[in-house]
Amino acid sequence: MNLLQALHDSFGLSMGDIEKGLVSRAKKVYIDTHFLGDWIKDEDKVPQWAHRAAATWLMELWLEERDACESAQLLGVDEKYTRLFKDFSLSDIIAIRNAIRNEVSHAG
Repeated sequence: MNLLQALHDSFGLSMGDIEKGLVSRAKKVYIDTHFLGDWIKDEDKVPQWAHRAAATWLMELWLEERDACESAQLLGVDEKYTRLFKDFSLSDIIAIRNAIRNEVSHAG
């Protein structure tokens, strides 16, 4: 699944919003998003750092949506995001979630 395309199409984020979101979540000193339009169209062109930043962002959205919904809606929310993360192993998903929680706990 092209996570950048999901951010654009499923979440309605503009190219500018996606660029800002990737840059803020990337663990790189120099970020080149010049080919963002190509990346959204073709998953094979997405650099690993951008794929990882998009995954982190989607995990943040998932956790926010889970926190905001009623218990009866949890299954639907989880199904929505697990479809997006279908190419990730469970250990990858847990590692991303734990990294986000660690960043939040260190920021607060």
